[in-house]
Amino acid sequence: MRDLNRISIITDALNECWTSFPDLRFGQLIELIFRERWSDFWLLEDDACLETIRKFREENKVRYIASNDSHSNPPNSAADPRPNNKPFYIDPNCPKCGTALVLNDFVEKSRTEEEIWHDEFTCPKCRDGIYMDWPESHRQAIEED
Repeated sequence: MRDLNRISIITDALNECWTSFPDLRFGQLIELIFRERWSDFWLLEDDACLETIRKFREENKVRYIASNDSHSNPPNSAADPRPNNKPFYIDPNCPKCGTALVLNDFVEKSRTEEEIWHDEFTCPKCRDGIYMDWPESHRQAIEED
């Protein structure tokens, strides 16, 4: 028989994630957490599920802090606006000078309101490039390709 203690350990970890996304339905939360593991979800051992839940929580820690006043569904694409036009997945401040990042299109004024890429942020002070507001898992997948 499997260890019964694993149940409370996994549900506690899941509870920590869900309370950070209170507007999500349970199915939405599960799909977000296990998105990259969906094809083998049925076969995952409990320790791998726990690791995946903890990884999701760690990768989205900045997002929890940045959106503390506004819990909403994670954006699904570059076209999805971020809450308060602030980064959803990455640190909302410039890593070099600490200035709040802003949408690149607001600085460049190169697109109309309908054409804005809501995943591209820049520092209005440093203007040192574009910071992509993507989940860490997406960044890793691109680096692996």
